[in-house]
Amino acid sequence: MKLHKFLPAPSELEEFLLMCEDFYSGGATLYPIPRSQMEATFWKAANGSPYAIGYFIETEGKIAGYGLVYPFYSNEAGRLCVMLEEIYVKPEYRCRHLGTAYLEQIAEQVSTDIGEPVGGLKLEICPTNEPARKLYESMGFQVLGYGSMVKKLSSEECC
Repeated sequence: MKLHKFLPAPSELEEFLLMCEDFYSGGATLYPIPRSQMEATFWKAANGSPYAIGYFIETEGKIAGYGLVYPFYSNEAGRLCVMLEEIYVKPEYRCRHLGTAYLEQIAEQVSTDIGEPVGGLKLEICPTNEPARKLYESMGFQVLGYGSMVKKLSSEECC
C-alpha cells in the first residue's frame, strides 16, 4: 500500500467524486453532502491548502481508496494533531488491511509532508459504523468523554 497526495487533475477529481459519493451514501456518515461541496474539498486539497490534505490509497498500481486529513494544533494535547476526516476503501479492496495500513502510515506521511511531527490522531465515527469502530479500537483509538456540537454560520451544511 502506498499513499499519494491529490493532484489537481480532472481524472483524480472524478476518481475522488465516485468514492466520496459512495462514502456519503453508505452509512458511514449521518447525512449526504452536495457534489459541489465534494468538488470544492478536492480542489482545496489538490491545490495545496495547509488546512486540507487528501491522499489516495494505492495498491497493485490502482487507487483503492482515499483519506482526508486536517492538521491542527491542540493546546490540550500539547502538540500538532491530525483530524482523520474521512477514510474510504472501495468495496472490492476491503478486507485487505488497507485501512489498517493507512492508519499505521498516515501520521508519518503527514509529518513528512508538512515538515512537523504529528503527535496525535483524532477521528469521528458514525454510531452505526461498527466495523470501523472495531478497527479503530484495535489500533488503540479511544472514545473521548466529549460530545460534539456544531453551529452553522451559513445555510450550507457544515462540520
